[in-house]
Amino acid sequence: MPTPFTKDELEKITKSKEVANNIAGYLNAMEEICSSPMSEQEKAESFNQMALYVGKTMVAFTNLCDLLDIYAERGARGGVIRKSSKNLEDDYEFQEA
Repeated sequence: MPTPFTKDELEKITKSKEVANNIAGYLNAMEEICSSPMSEQEKAESFNQMALYVGKTMVAFTNLCDLLDIYAERGARGGVIRKSSKNLEDDYEFQEA
């Protein structure tokens, strides 16, 4: 039975699930660090680990937003407005004076 999704949509769904799982893993790791009792020395050492997980979570969240076109500009009917990557200088021909 054919799927109602295109190949690109299926790839986007798969990548989104992977990124969401990564975010969940980072959050679980941060929760584990925060939930265990530690001395002042261990708190200082775990700060760098927490900062690393926060950075990784931010990057993964940004990637997820890009995959899902959350912040994309949309038209009146809800379609994503794609930016033209056409270089404006290509519209002009060189003419000698």
